[in-house]
Amino acid sequence: MSLYNKINIFIKLWIKSKKILGLTSKNIIMLLVGGVLVSISEIISIGMFLPVFEYMSADGDINILLNEGLYWKYIINASEYVGYSLSLGFLLTLVILAIIVRQVIVYFVTLYDARISLEMLQRGKIELFDTYIYSTIEAIERVRIGDIINIISVEINNMRRGLMAPLGLITIFFQILSLTFMSLLLSYQMTLFAFILIISASFLPSYWLKVSLRLSYIVTNANKELSLFLTQRIKSSRIIKLLSLMDKEGKKLIELTDNQRDVGFKKSIVSAKIQASTEPLVAGLGILFVYISMAIYKLDIEVVGVFLLILMRMVPILQGMLSNVNRITESIGPTSSFVDLYDSMGAEKEDLEKGDDLFEIESIVFDDVKYRYSRNDNDTLNGVSFTINKSTINAIVGRSGSGKSTLIDLIPRLRLPSSGEILINGKNYINYNAKTLRQLISFVSQTPQMFYGSYRDHIMQ
Repeated sequence: MSLYNKINIFIKLWIKSKKILGLTSKNIIMLLVGGVLVSISEIISIGMFLPVFEYMSADGDINILLNEGLYWKYIINASEYVGYSLSLGFLLTLVILAIIVRQVIVYFVTLYDARISLEMLQRGKIELFDTYIYSTIEAIERVRIGDIINIISVEINNMRRGLMAPLGLITIFFQILSLTFMSLLLSYQMTLFAFILIISASFLPSYWLKVSLRLSYIVTNANKELSLFLTQRIKSSRIIKLLSLMDKEGKKLIELTDNQRDVGFKKSIVSAKIQASTEPLVAGLGILFVYISMAIYKLDIEVVGVFLLILMRMVPILQGMLSNVNRITESIGPTSSFVDLYDSMGAEKEDLEKGDDLFEIESIVFDDVKYRYSRNDNDTLNGVSFTINKSTINAIVGRSGSGKSTLIDLIPRLRLPSSGEILINGKNYINYNAKTLRQLISFVSQTPQMFYGSYRDHIMQ
């Protein structure tokens, strides 16, 4: 798959997941504004070190400092305005204040990012569950229980990280831009040299990012298989004990968890390689910068010092950039699974409000009703006809698999007949809305299940 196709796929998934998880334009603007403010505070806090180094180099000589740049005039005026004489302590205080302001901005941006992320996780879980529960029974039966549990409990977080990653990359772009601007003011030759080296070095992790993309699908499938296994076995624990299958099922669980552990570890190896390659790369560039800047370009020691601070700041920034790119590749598999399931279930959503309200049931008539499951070649129900009148007791009996449960599902319109008619009060029941029809039907299962609320709530609902 070409890079263009990968980007195109991710953009489509990003737009779709953005809508599902409720990431609004306001949220995006606020996060980007926060990123810009962090970048501005970054350049100010680092830039304040240049006057410190120059002051130390000039031994505090005001005349020498005024020749270094016009900004010294403003610094001196500022010190006089607050009633302090220009000193190293005053300059260091400005540096500390700039760093504190930056950290306060980072603190609030981080809190806002966390709140938005948690809200998206909540909305995504609710949206997928609602789509699942409001779809037709046929659509529900086509979904493996383990798949939807895995997506809601595990994969949606990877999807959320992938959704936020492009915003993180934009913020990092602002930070790199601000640091580049500062380095241009110091030395455009060194900045150009650094830019060429960094761009060249950025291609080194490209192979690992491709591996990460492939592993994202493998990890998602491994999580799905384990979730499906656990769901089925927990539901069937009685049968497992009766047939003494505990050892066999335990071995299967070991096999699945081994697979999940192995692919998870491979994913961790790739992430570690991406992270580990950044710091020595930047450290090597820093050593090269020091040599070239002093041996070739004869830069002042204070300028070299600020350059080194910029490079030190570049380490976590570049690591963050690679981490966000890695999150994007890791999110494609989970996001694709989420969106595919959401779209397929949403396309078969029940319209419970369509039709006339039903207030009581006088009679139910099955007229030559047939029903066939999509996976079967033969009809489960074939030409069923009978009448049930109000205030009568009726029993439906038959061997296992004869269609009793299917017939019961037809009455509250959990399923619709393949052919024939079902009449309620002499009228085709498709003309009544399903909501009021189901409110008139009570159901007691062989294995009762309590939901939230009291016994009274269950009876009265």
